[in-house]
Amino acid sequence: MSNSPPSLLEIEQLKTFYYLRAGTLLQRKVAEVHAVDGVSLSVRAGEALGLVGESGCGKTTLARTVVQLIPPTAGEIRIGGRDVTGLNRAEKREFRRTVQMVFQDPYDSLDARMKVGDIIAEGLVIHQLGGRAERRERVAQLLAQVQLDPDMASRYPREFSGGQRQRISIARALAVEPKLIVLDEPVSALDVSIQAQIVNLLEDLRRDRDLSFLFISHDLAVVRQLCGRVAVMYLGKIMELGDTERVTFVPLHPYTQALLSAVPAPDPEVEHRRRRVPLRGDLPSAVTPPPGCRFHTRCPIAQDICRRSEPPLRRVSDGREVACHFVGEDATGPVPPQLPATESGTSAVG
Repeated sequence: MSNSPPSLLEIEQLKTFYYLRAGTLLQRKVAEVHAVDGVSLSVRAGEALGLVGESGCGKTTLARTVVQLIPPTAGEIRIGGRDVTGLNRAEKREFRRTVQMVFQDPYDSLDARMKVGDIIAEGLVIHQLGGRAERRERVAQLLAQVQLDPDMASRYPREFSGGQRQRISIARALAVEPKLIVLDEPVSALDVSIQAQIVNLLEDLRRDRDLSFLFISHDLAVVRQLCGRVAVMYLGKIMELGDTERVTFVPLHPYTQALLSAVPAPDPEVEHRRRRVPLRGDLPSAVTPPPGCRFHTRCPIAQDICRRSEPPLRRVSDGREVACHFVGEDATGPVPPQLPATESGTSAVG
């Protein structure tokens, strides 16, 4: 019997396609963009799950579909066991108390015309939570929790730095006491020193409030610091999913190996010695994704079977899931990983 906490978010065979249209008056559909194409994953209660991959792989579309900003084409999204696809307007409003989102750009995600206190209190007003005095007190508490001075509530977003604006965005997401927060590249626009502060803040909030995070990033070092599990996404599909330490220390899928080998090592000697996994060419178009394995056009070990047959995402002996024809059941990868290590034995990606 498993002691793992129950799943808060469950995604089953999720597909989200964009339709390209042509014509001026009578527009017709001419193509489909397969942004998310059959993704299944879950986020446990109190867990931070990382989602990584190159730009254009579908991470942001998946995030916006989960929070119901984009309707799914097919599949199911369940929160606490309840299917939340196809909600009506009233149900969607209630849903937004459970799931909130922090966006990538802290400069564009806050209304420049509103004071910070009003931005944070907006969700409280929409959901009719508390009176005016209670909302002011709640805003002051939230600002303190994200390590900002409560007196800043009367100021405008333009008066804050990027890191401070992202703290305000986090406070806004926390206001209605959600169970799940979807964070779409929340530190990518910030300086490295500020990134570390925001990641530490998020970890403290997750632990203290028993929150669940779906944390989207292209930075494997940040994901490893915050997330217990990680999913690697490529062209709308999950390539590898499992414990973050296992995935980042001993990646099994050639795409995961390529991503990790691109992370520079802090030690120049280690950087010079380590073996690179080549990643050829550009990301293919999601309008006409390659047949078989999506990654075969860039994979260094692709064979005929990769071009003919799509490998299923299957579980291997160490508990992770991998979509590769050449990964063995005994959790051995097709290419021996060559990850750099520091003198203390820690991976350079962390």
